[in-house]
Amino acid sequence: MSSPREEIEASEAALRAAMLTADANALDRLLADDLIFTTQTADILDKASDVEAYRSGRLKLTRADYSDRAIRFASADTAIVTLRAELVGHFEGTAFVGAYRYTRVWRRGDKGWQVLAAHCSGVS
Repeated sequence: MSSPREEIEASEAALRAAMLTADANALDRLLADDLIFTTQTADILDKASDVEAYRSGRLKLTRADYSDRAIRFASADTAIVTLRAELVGHFEGTAFVGAYRYTRVWRRGDKGWQVLAAHCSGVS
């Protein structure tokens, strides 16, 4: 049986893979229905908007290198993950390369671990 930390590590890996392959079905499983995502431009996205950006091809990642990751548990069913991401891709047809800091709140429920809230900030 996996430990909660191992489950979060596996969930983070699955989320990264889903983002890189624009796997909308996997994103649908990994993101909570009541997701709140604050982007690096201060836009607030819900689950449908976030998944649709990948599904439609508006957002296409070609590289996502993670480092400096920390996992902390607020409770047995709530984990907070922080990490640095070096991303390369296209958004609405415009290429981008950038460094970002993410904070994700994972909640374990009937559907397993899902991202409940996330925040992204650009790193200069």
